[in-house]
Amino acid sequence: MLRLAELISPRWQLMVFIAAFMALRPEEQAELRRRDVDLGKGVVLIRRAAPELCTGERAVGDPKFEAGKRALRIPPELLPEFERHLRWYAQKGEDGLLFIGERGAPFRRSTFGR
Repeated sequence: MLRLAELISPRWQLMVFIAAFMALRPEEQAELRRRDVDLGKGVVLIRRAAPELCTGERAVGDPKFEAGKRALRIPPELLPEFERHLRWYAQKGEDGLLFIGERGAPFRRSTFGR
């Protein structure tokens, strides 16, 4: 995973780290927002998910199961990555998405097809 993170654009490196070391699914990462990240406590709150339908639309809502709503500890080694990502790449505002494309749109599966 570390090699993959080195090869991918810096905009998406945190996504690779979260998938590898925190076991979040892409649809959970798609709906992560600034307010879900508490760097002081070192936790990420998983409250919503946004799976991408075959039509390309995002179905934003609760996780599939109630147990999907949870708080995950951020590995201390990833705290600097979270700080950097929030400063440089995340959408502005408390409700801003953590992962957006270069033009400000939510990421799509096709983002990684290039």
